[in-house]
Amino acid sequence: MGQMMRRSPAEERRIVDLVEHSVLPIGHTLAELDMPRSSFYRSCQQHQHEGEERLEPQLTERRQFWNRLP
Repeated sequence: MGQMMRRSPAEERRIVDLVEHSVLPIGHTLAELDMPRSSFYRSCQQHQHEGEERLEPQLTERRQFWNRLP
């Protein structure tokens, strides 16, 4: 396998749909997509818990670091 790339939530959702509707076994489909099985199941779980809300852009709070002044 090559270098791991971070996928967008929309891309992960497309992969989940593709794997779920594939006639090939899950392992073969994931190997063709170069996606680890653990990442696939994590994406499935996140989508079940968060649904389509996960596809919305997430606002993140700024984190403060101990060595930066406010």
